[in-house]
Amino acid sequence: LSFSSFAAYSIYITGIVVGYLSHILIDAITKEGIMPFHPLSKFRLNGFIRTGRVLEYIILVLLVVFDAWKLIKMY
Repeated sequence: LSFSSFAAYSIYITGIVVGYLSHILIDAITKEGIMPFHPLSKFRLNGFIRTGRVLEYIILVLLVVFDAWKLIKMY
């Protein structure tokens, strides 16, 4: 894998990594939370947001607006 081919695909790799990490982070702030070290540990990270409530949709809209702003700013 040459550097030029990596550079060509870096935008896709970045998108996948950011999407994956943001999904884990957002799941971690819900009441249900996540178990990051499963099956090694029963430790659970959980937050204060209840799934399907107004606050979840507010965060969704804010993230979509932020993403749109970043896309517009990029081009």
